[in-house]
Amino acid sequence: MCNAGRIKHHHLRHNLWKPGASVVFVGFQAEGTPGRRIVDGVKKIRIFNEDIAVAAKVYTINGFSAHAGRDQLLAWLQNFQSKTMQVFLVHGEFSAQEHLAGLIRERFGLSVAIPEYLEEIVLKPGKPFEKIKPAAPAAPEVNLPPLWADLKTKLDEAGRNFSTLSAEQQSEMAELLRQAAASMEKIKKSDE
Repeated sequence: MCNAGRIKHHHLRHNLWKPGASVVFVGFQAEGTPGRRIVDGVKKIRIFNEDIAVAAKVYTINGFSAHAGRDQLLAWLQNFQSKTMQVFLVHGEFSAQEHLAGLIRERFGLSVAIPEYLEEIVLKPGKPFEKIKPAAPAAPEVNLPPLWADLKTKLDEAGRNFSTLSAEQQSEMAELLRQAAASMEKIKKSDE
């Protein structure tokens, strides 16, 4: 639905405006959600108080559900005829993914892969998938004091003007503040 989180903050915000990018929606997008507006063909969408042009190609693959359980997924797989089909499990706890992968291999004899977080895979018709090896990340150059001072100033200003924001802007602001608080808590716990 693209209401919050990494999809909205990272993927859409940094890719929707790119003419060479593609956004693929798998499954239903509820009325009134950013995902539905994009699927319906809006030319611009507001993400975190910024108007983002929709220049990417938008595709929709219907017939899938993000909420199917193990039994429904196994029943769905029975409908496919190809025994050379490759199955990718990309959602859920790793132990549940491993269990489901074993059931799929046992019942259908299909090849099953469980990609790692941020792993990229190249798909070519009729060929086994190829994993793309990520480049080693460069150490970021971070100068926290000016960033922290700038954030404090912006937070103070936002706090003073909060009542003038629309309900959608207030909701976006609340989501960003929750994410920031959760990130700071995670960093604090990693230091303990």
